[in-house]
Amino acid sequence: MKKDLNFWSFFLSLLSVALFFVSTSKNFFFTLSLDIGIHPLYIVLVLTIITLLLAVGGLGIASSGLLMLRSYFSIILSLGLSVIIVVVIVVGGLFA
Repeated sequence: MKKDLNFWSFFLSLLSVALFFVSTSKNFFFTLSLDIGIHPLYIVLVLTIITLLLAVGGLGIASSGLLMLRSYFSIILSLGLSVIIVVVIVVGGLFA
């Protein structure tokens, strides 16, 4: 279970980055916005925050240096991506 939490937080952080780039493409944005009525970056932001919480939890139970490094990487990646998404949403909302 200890390794699984770190692995899934790492996997979800990489998935969040990939979804961020996919959700900023125009074709995906218009299709998803019309289908569900929510901005795709909100979905990526929620996934990123969940990933951040999992990574912090995985840091607490890390038993080896590799697991701790993976957890630190997930925390930095998730925190950085959350800040970027919030800035994009706020600045984009100002010009909308």
